[in-house]
Amino acid sequence: MKIINFGSLNIDHVYPVEHIVRPEETLRAKKANYFPGGKGLNQSIAIARAGADVFHAGCVGMSDGAILLNILEKNGVNTSLIRKKEIPTGNAFIQVTPEGNKSIIVCGGANLSITDDQIDYTVAQLRKGDIILLQNEINGIETIVEKALAAGAKVALNPAPFTKNLRNLPLEKLSYVFVNRFEASEFTGASPMDLEALIPAIKRTFPNAETILTLGVKGSMLITKEDTYYQKIYDAPVKDKTAAGDALIGFYLATVLQGAKPKDALMMAVKAASITVSRAGAASSIPMIEECYQFGN
Repeated sequence: MKIINFGSLNIDHVYPVEHIVRPEETLRAKKANYFPGGKGLNQSIAIARAGADVFHAGCVGMSDGAILLNILEKNGVNTSLIRKKEIPTGNAFIQVTPEGNKSIIVCGGANLSITDDQIDYTVAQLRKGDIILLQNEINGIETIVEKALAAGAKVALNPAPFTKNLRNLPLEKLSYVFVNRFEASEFTGASPMDLEALIPAIKRTFPNAETILTLGVKGSMLITKEDTYYQKIYDAPVKDKTAAGDALIGFYLATVLQGAKPKDALMMAVKAASITVSRAGAASSIPMIEECYQFGN
């Protein structure tokens, strides 16, 4: 079995700042850094570094996308499903504070140029039991989900950034869902701060999924129809939280695909996220699976 990640590909412009810029404020950054990024790219690299086979599907610009294809290929990601377009690659502009907090502006670029024929071709590569992973940084999400389910694939959804149209998806047919408490609240209507109400609401909304609820420094929860399992974070110095969630998603799916029990996959995924926050950058900060085996023991 394999994972196809139909997701975003960005060039991240990262600016270390003392605090997140306020309205009407001009703030001087200490320097400017440029990294490969996008939730899609980060998650594909995380899957590959966790040891699973992953194909990335998506779009980059003809003139500026080569750097992203190169970084994917160097990390063992199959890029044969990526198309080059005569428009700019997606960009993200990220402010990062000394505490690792961030503020992000995303410009979709080529990520929003997915066509029906690209969706059809990509879905045709799926076999029953394969996983297709989606975020919400490309267009065509509803069509991709519909056709992937018809092909017998398992759908994994990371609904970030959340938009109301995601409520129209067949949520009861999703196999894996990765949400923070605010995204979970948007789907369920329960208060994001009331876990006693939020957890049963998640079970009702995603009855057939393994749902990972991320709680920041308070850890993560694995929620299924039958059970709930809590996983604490691992201590690590915080430098940059940009790709922590992407590392968690990639490692969880990869280790599940390789036969791990869900709670063991969550433990490995949280280890990967904890290592990631201790490093600067996005994709470049994601660890190899061997590091996770040795971490936190």
